[in-house]
Amino acid sequence: MTAIQRFRTALQESQLDMNAQARILQGHEKLTDHVSKERHAAFFVEIIERMDAELDLETRRDIRDACPCPVFQGQEPKGPVFLTYCYCCAGHFRFHYQIALDWKLVTRAVVSSALASLGAEP
Repeated sequence: MTAIQRFRTALQESQLDMNAQARILQGHEKLTDHVSKERHAAFFVEIIERMDAELDLETRRDIRDACPCPVFQGQEPKGPVFLTYCYCCAGHFRFHYQIALDWKLVTRAVVSSALASLGAEP
């Protein structure tokens, strides 16, 4: 399953009503992973901005934790990245640690990020 498909699945499996899901995906209903890396990254930046504006922290974290994806592969973000995005990376690492440890883990919080701080913080 591709990154955009995983995000859509995570959104559908969340407890969000259909109207909230539609508002978050508005304008991107037919977007696939067969677009440029720049368009792919722009999609996730816009979606995360919408989620930050509309959803509470726990819901955002649950959706992003469920959807690990390598959005920025080899390219620098054009500005600070929202901490909500960083839950995606945390979810990706959590997924691998759970397999290695054979233990269910939970992402408690992302307190800093090199992406969010443009390299000023770890």
